[in-house]
Amino acid sequence: MMITVTNNYKKLFSVGLLAASMAGCGGGSGGSSDGKPGTLPPEADWPSPDISISAWSFNGGSGQSVASAKVAGSYAVADPAGLNIEIRDIHQTLKHRIDAADIVDLLPDMNLNHDNALCGMTFTPSGRFLYLAVCDRDAGRSDDAILAYNTNTEALTVFHRLTLQKQGASQLPRVGMNYFSSTLYVGGDSAVYRIDADRNAAFEVEHNGRQLGVEKIALAGPVQDIALDMEVGNLYLQTPDSVYKLPHHSQSVQRIYRQDNLTGIAFSRVFGSEGDAGLYISVEHGERTGMLFSPLETVRSSGQIAPTPYLLTEQRWHDFSLTADGKLLFADNGAHLLRDNTDLRLDFDAWMRDELAQYVAAIKGLTASGMSGNYASPEGFLHRKLEHTNPNTSPIADNVGWALYLLMVADQIEHDPEIEQYIELLIKRHAGLHEDGKGGVKSVDGHFVRNYNTDGSINAGNPQYQVYISMKFLPAAIKAAEMYPDNQNIASYAKYLQQVFQRAGDVVRAEQRITWDSDDFGPVRLNRLMSNETWLYGDIAAAQDPLATRNYGKFTYERENFLYDYELLDQPVIKSSHSAFIIMGGPLILDHHFHGKSWAEQNNNYYALTQSETDEMGFTYFAGFSAGHSPNSNGNYYNDGPTDHPDDFIHFPAVSGFGQLGKTDAVVGAYMAYRDGRRQTMVSAGDTDAQLLMRWSANMPDYDKMSVGIADFWYGAIGLAETIQPGVVQPFRNTFYRPEVQIGFNEQNRQQVLYSTMTPRLVTGIRADGSEEAFGYHLSPFVVPTGEIFAEFRVEDPQGDWVELDDIVGIHNITAPLSGREVIFKNPNFELGANVGWETVAGNVTSGGSIHGSGVTLQDDAILTQAVHLPYGMEGSEYRISTLIEPQGQAGRAKLRLSWSSTGNFADIDPDSQVESSNVFGNWANKVMSLDIKQPANAKYLHIEYLTEGSGSFVFGNTALQSFGAKQPFSNGDFEQGSSNWNLSNRVYITDDSSEVIQGSHSLKFDLSGGVTNWQSAERRIDISDDPAGTRYLVRFKVGQRDLAEAKFEIKFDIENPQRPPNSEATPTGDWRDVGFVDNDSPEEITVTARKRPGETALNLVLRMKQDGRNAGRSTVVLDDVRVYHQQILDDSYCNNSAQCY
Repeated sequence: MMITVTNNYKKLFSVGLLAASMAGCGGGSGGSSDGKPGTLPPEADWPSPDISISAWSFNGGSGQSVASAKVAGSYAVADPAGLNIEIRDIHQTLKHRIDAADIVDLLPDMNLNHDNALCGMTFTPSGRFLYLAVCDRDAGRSDDAILAYNTNTEALTVFHRLTLQKQGASQLPRVGMNYFSSTLYVGGDSAVYRIDADRNAAFEVEHNGRQLGVEKIALAGPVQDIALDMEVGNLYLQTPDSVYKLPHHSQSVQRIYRQDNLTGIAFSRVFGSEGDAGLYISVEHGERTGMLFSPLETVRSSGQIAPTPYLLTEQRWHDFSLTADGKLLFADNGAHLLRDNTDLRLDFDAWMRDELAQYVAAIKGLTASGMSGNYASPEGFLHRKLEHTNPNTSPIADNVGWALYLLMVADQIEHDPEIEQYIELLIKRHAGLHEDGKGGVKSVDGHFVRNYNTDGSINAGNPQYQVYISMKFLPAAIKAAEMYPDNQNIASYAKYLQQVFQRAGDVVRAEQRITWDSDDFGPVRLNRLMSNETWLYGDIAAAQDPLATRNYGKFTYERENFLYDYELLDQPVIKSSHSAFIIMGGPLILDHHFHGKSWAEQNNNYYALTQSETDEMGFTYFAGFSAGHSPNSNGNYYNDGPTDHPDDFIHFPAVSGFGQLGKTDAVVGAYMAYRDGRRQTMVSAGDTDAQLLMRWSANMPDYDKMSVGIADFWYGAIGLAETIQPGVVQPFRNTFYRPEVQIGFNEQNRQQVLYSTMTPRLVTGIRADGSEEAFGYHLSPFVVPTGEIFAEFRVEDPQGDWVELDDIVGIHNITAPLSGREVIFKNPNFELGANVGWETVAGNVTSGGSIHGSGVTLQDDAILTQAVHLPYGMEGSEYRISTLIEPQGQAGRAKLRLSWSSTGNFADIDPDSQVESSNVFGNWANKVMSLDIKQPANAKYLHIEYLTEGSGSFVFGNTALQSFGAKQPFSNGDFEQGSSNWNLSNRVYITDDSSEVIQGSHSLKFDLSGGVTNWQSAERRIDISDDPAGTRYLVRFKVGQRDLAEAKFEIKFDIENPQRPPNSEATPTGDWRDVGFVDNDSPEEITVTARKRPGETALNLVLRMKQDGRNAGRSTVVLDDVRVYHQQILDDSYCNNSAQCY
């Protein structure tokens, strides 16, 4: 059954430390190894170790039972009589609480009214499950119970019923429990039970009635406690007078120690100082408890052990457990934590800060800079990876975003003045803005080259223009501008990177399709899916390019859009073999991947899957999995995941990285690995090497030739930072795409509208009476400038490609400093006054006056003008200029005029190209005026004129430009000639029904019924053989009546003569699927895009539809007015024989 766990947080309390000076570990040997009980030394002869004891929070009654996860930071304290259990993390934050009612409700047939009702408990090593033994008051007369508590789902269920107590005997005060490698061990009267407990056992028992395999191993006496040495797979069973060794797969036990009045046993490799690994045994000593110790080497030998006294307590303990963080948790009617003060290793908090500092040192060392002493490449280049043997000096661009995030987050924990300098240098170099012109090479759409040579030149044999760089680099640069607001260079670099990110919809298609590689000629012909970290790119693309919005929003934005793997039956994940780096990036960059309920479930479920693999495989450390060096894999590299890790490499940055998700228990697991000596020296080409937890193979424990790329370790630092300072990561998360407009108020109590970022949207305020206020095109968030409160807002995407007029990129997307570039336009919003970029041709023009705080005011008869340089525009290209006009009185009129020239000089405009808008009068409300114009042949400058006439005053501003391409001849796109030029399937025909036709007298209709599950299509060949490589095609059509509830409508292209991707042996595809779709929610105008790659000769446009199943009813859709537009987006003179251009 599912229960509700109470999170009853209480203030932590403290007690005085009980510390004594170290008196050595002498004293007589306790007990006997010859089968006869020994004699414990008198109290005066016990050593007095140097220890500290602190209180542990427990608000559940009398603390008499404790448990801790063996490789994670989960700690449980219980009141056996009160049946109250609390689970806390290392900082004593209450994570879960199980109350008596939760247990009693599950076991109505049991009498639990006695002191030992909760008679045992143990965590799985990762802390995923807490198993509880519940004993009946009437010993042996009915079954006792084992309960399973899933710490991820908070489900408490009955796991198994069996008789642990002997009939007629007194109640067992406690039964030992432990877990190893899919097996739960439970002690009983004269036996220990092995119970099958794989990752899905608890769920299947509860929901499917699964019968568990149980094996009973007899012993002479009740098993009160069980210890585990995970490295060798030995269990140690403690009865009141003996300790037995039970190898994990063995059927027989060996008694290795005899001593009367034994009460508990635990094993640890990391408790206390470095020489204190071994077996700890508790024994009654009058009214006190004695602790005996046997070192690891002796315990693992084949013979008997002779433990020596370690500690005699001040009062009797009921229970104790050795923790993953190297301490001892004990219960003495309360709960306390014991630390051995001879331990010289860093404590948990100090280790986290030091490990984080090592990550920072690693990034600095991988950055070529005089600051780091790394001179292997030109300054600012970031090298590929950390290595254990030789420093790596190969620059790679796709890591720069992660490096920036790591440095910025670390700077919030421990301010380092150098970090801002590193951030500025890294962005400058990788944006392509360094004075030496190296680095930052990118396609015309803003897809960066990934691979460089050590000297900073492009790796021409394998450049890899990919979406992976910008999807991390751009968000990081945006955050850098926020975090260092006084650094104008970083602000300019971030603005530049946003402007070069263009036409993202060309690579983001429907049904989660995406093209990872895309150069100057557009997407290479390889079909990929977005079920990996490319959902980062999808989100940014959906915000930047309205053509990507629906493709991403419908198929990728929500976790529910994906198919699930059910490796864990109650906690499915998108892909069970995903490496941790795929999981970690989303919650850092995208806010909804962290806070969204379904994505939070995905993250938590992936964590649970990782825990389950840790538990089932019997790993000796908390076992995170991610990509990295793997010597037996192809290329010595493998994307390890929870269900796919061929060399069983534990990836410690993934373990620490779970801290970003609030999983402090996993970070303690990484700390345990540090305590166990798993840090490695990772060498640097700079002055300082880094000492870090990286990778360790359970199959090859001595293998040390490790190398790990930045993309595979950055998240370890983020997890540490969030654990050190909870909440520190939140300011770094972004919201790019928003599926809905959100209206609220900002911190100044001004009404605010939130929508997708990256590209301005047209904002209109609507009052309660229906009247409207036009505000023009603005980026999100939009804050109402007038202080007025509107009932609602209309936010509209640009209908064409947004052309940035506040341009800093320039005419050619070159790698060079920003200063001195020839830009296409300046000062569109008049933030720099009326004279920068603009020319006053006539009349009185002054700066300011707009409700938005800028603008320009024209009085009486005035003209203000500026030309947009559009060098790549084709003859017939269509553009739309918009401006916000704000009348300032009752008189006069204002308008917008457009014209063309070949020089950019106002005196050279072609009068025949001139178009004018209608007038805006002085007594009107503010109005967004838009005007369309076509580009004549040989004209490259579009002149914008703001005009006023009469005795009035008007404010102009918010200048905006959209591009639509040049419409091409396309016969019978309106279907007025029937099916001419089209190939139609049986269920597709031309309709002349006036109630269906969209325009003219004919339209195209798809009409399917009765479960038509094969594609029905309308196809049209578009010859592109004579078009220049890189030409962009926009196919637009209208959608009318439709009923697609039981059907899929897909738009695709069949590419004639697709070419192999550059520098690749991959087989290209001509089946260019899902470039768009139509459903019942589609707008009335659909646009899809394609690009011509070198060598391609035709695009076959395919509009096709099929029904979902055999029982579908009738499905229809009507289409019309199919048009094709061309865009030239690059200058072929900058290309090298149809190779990359920039």
